[in-house]
Formats: sequence, structure tokens, C-alpha cells
Amino acid sequence: MNEKYRAIHGRPGIFLSQVNCDIRKYIRERAVHQEKFVDNSHRMIMHIDMNSFFASVEQQLDPSLRGKPVVVLAYVAPRGCVLASSIEAKRLYGIKTGMTYAEALERCPHVIARASNAAKYREYSQKFIALCRTYSPAIEQYSIDEAFLDIDWAARNLQDAVGLAKEFKQRLHDEVGEWIRCSIGIAPTRFLSKLAGDSMKP
Repeated sequence: MNEKYRAIHGRPGIFLSQVNCDIRKYIRERAVHQEKFVDNSHRMIMHIDMNSFFASVEQQLDPSLRGKPVVVLAYVAPRGCVLASSIEAKRLYGIKTGMTYAEALERCPHVIARASNAAKYREYSQKFIALCRTYSPAIEQYSIDEAFLDIDWAARNLQDAVGLAKEFKQRLHDEVGEWIRCSIGIAPTRFLSKLAGDSMKP
């Protein structure tokens, strides 16, 4: 068998045994890690998701847009895709991400369109993540406007965690921008914290 393996792969079959051993070791270590993760009754995970991020950045930088329906488009044209809509556009007119500009205009003829500007959004994303890092060294940036924070070290119970969430929102307002807002969910797991946060989004 070893000779057949050597003829095909150029090395003895014992190598395959070593690989299998390494794989089994990895699987065991991964299982232990997952078991620790499942036993999470003591954990506190905070999920933070910015609300209407691209549109809110546009409103933050241009006060004349505040309180008005705004959409950020991949490109300003009838078939341009809505990448983000302001809270006002969502609540008052039902304009959602993924619609075309033409569809948005049907719902709100006076909706204000802005072309996407990645550099601006990246700048505010960096400010957001920098603020997150002041609350936990264990942070996972899930997207440009979304992150998970492990706040075990700072929150002994749910009441502590809620206090941190309120403080975070206030600091986001004061240090990043008064028109930059977020939804926060708190739970023992990433999935549940995201579910909780999503249920609070405007």
C-alpha cells in the first residue's frame, strides 16, 4: 500500500497517516473551542449596527439634508440601485435598499439622491470602530458599519451591559456625529445579539 501511495504521490503512505493525525487533532481542538462557545451562559456579546449608515453620513456632512428623505445610489440614474436610504425615506415612504432610483421616485418624487462616496463612509467607519475598541479589546468588525464586541470584562450582568450600550450611543453622538445613530443588541451569543439589535432598527 505504501509503495502504491509512493508511486502516485511521491512520498510514503505514512505521510497520509500524519496528515490524518493532524486533521483529527485540529477537529478535537475545534470541538473544544466550539464547546466553550456553546457554554455561553456567562457571556455578554454586544452587537452594534449603524442605522442607514451611508445616508446618515451624507446628512451629517450636509445639514441641509437632515430630516429629509435621502437615498445613496450606486450611480444617479433611473436604474441606479439604492445602497442606503435615510430613516425618513424608510419610515415615511418605504424606500428600501435594493430598489432602483426610479422606484424610489415613484414613492417619493422629492427624494434627494446622492452618489455613493466610499472614502467618506470609510472615514466614518474608522471612527466607529475606534470607538468600539475603547469598550473591548475583543472586537469583530462584521461589515463597514457593524461590529460584535465581547464585553465580559466590563459587564457583570445585563444591567451593566445596558449601561454600556447607552453610554456608547451618547459617545457616538458626541464624538462621531450627532446624526450618526446605531442600534445595539446584547445577548450571550453573536446570533442572538444581532437578532436583538435588528429588532430595534428604525
